Amino acid sequence: MSFRCGVVAVVGKPNVGKSTLMNAIVGQKVAITSSRSQTTRKAILGVANVPGAQIVFRDTPGIHDPKSRLGKAMVDTAFQTIPEADAALWVVDVSRPHTDEDKRVSQALQQFGFDRVVVALNKMDRLRPEYVESRFAEYGEMSAPSKMIYTKALTGENIKELLELLVPLLPEGDAMYEDPDFFTDQTMRQM
Repeated sequence: MSFRCGVVAVVGKPNVGKSTLMNAIVGQKVAITSSRSQTTRKAILGVANVPGAQIVFRDTPGIHDPKSRLGKAMVDTAFQTIPEADAALWVVDVSRPHTDEDKRVSQALQQFGFDRVVVALNKMDRLRPEYVESRFAEYGEMSAPSKMIYTKALTGENIKELLELLVPLLPEGDAMYEDPDFFTDQTMRQM
């Protein structure tokens, strides 16, 4: 069995649970989480070691319609992180209908290649039962042929299954970080 290692860009609009999901995956609080938008201002690294693979996540600022130079810089950071990655994890708040910001993310990922994208339909606990099929179809149309999975970042629901979808998208190769205890490049002060 070969070992896989690669970088996964974590993208999506603000407040969809990108940082919460990455913290759940890594098993440590590496990214700040808040109900306030734009708390992630630069790409944050988080490392998950799973059987047969090491996944290096790059949590990005939320993609939105910027109203300031800071906002534009944050959105630029998110868009620049995508082509540098081996795969992408597009996190959406499935409890809400898609927006123009979701369409912007979709367009960027289309250029990247949807065959290298996994869509985390996050906040599944807030999705009313009558919308399950229609929301799955909405995001499926915007991201075909991506793999999609319902998640709940706060409790870690379906995290293992999400990782199983990401690992085959990574190239074969040695681990980038040999220390099994290494999980981020953030300093304690930054965290």
